[in-house]
Amino acid sequence: MKADPFVQERLLELPVIDQKLAQLAKEQRASPLREQVTQTRAAAVKAEEALVDTRTRIKDLQREITRAEQDVQTVRARVERDQRTLESAGVSAKQVRDLQHELASLARRQSELEDVELEIMERLEQADSALQTAQQAMSDAESAAEQAAVAWDRRADEVAAETVALQQRRGQIIADLPADLVALYEKVRERTGQGAGLLQFGRCGACQLMLSSSDLDRVRAAASDEVVRCEECGAIMIRTGESGL
Repeated sequence: MKADPFVQERLLELPVIDQKLAQLAKEQRASPLREQVTQTRAAAVKAEEALVDTRTRIKDLQREITRAEQDVQTVRARVERDQRTLESAGVSAKQVRDLQHELASLARRQSELEDVELEIMERLEQADSALQTAQQAMSDAESAAEQAAVAWDRRADEVAAETVALQQRRGQIIADLPADLVALYEKVRERTGQGAGLLQFGRCGACQLMLSSSDLDRVRAAASDEVVRCEECGAIMIRTGESGL
């Protein structure tokens, strides 16, 4: 295959563009910003779950306090009733002893219930404090997730714009090159990932391997418009003044 040396040199723009396009495609698939979006959204979900758990715990404690208060009120009502009976006229000595014994038992029971109530109130106070912490954590996580999403959306738009510009430039270059040269470039690129490279001081710019003496002799002997290829990777080698021939 033959192609004007200046035409061949223009082919060098394609590997640069293709490499950049590959980098942009990789960034779209696995960008650190995209990963940050995933992580911050997961953190926000976790924070929301913790907030829900804390609110549930508070509701449970509030029900426990209500039951404890009801139990205390029941005991107090019993104490008041027994106290009125004890102070009323016509109570026998045996009834007095029984009432006094019951009042002592009720006093102990009331003390125990009030201790339980106090313990639940302390737990509720701790839960209220945990709720404030959970709410702040939730707010921070949502804010971080939103900021990450905005940053990724902005970068995704930039990547898309860069990709379109490079594809347009690539199309313009291809339109100015011989079809058979472009077809060969694309075939090699599809197989090896690099369709062409600058031959620089005896080294293939595509695979970065040094050419053997016999290969260099072959390239030196080729006409300037001859399309030469690397024996190792098959890429088109572009000869310029830097080729060291």
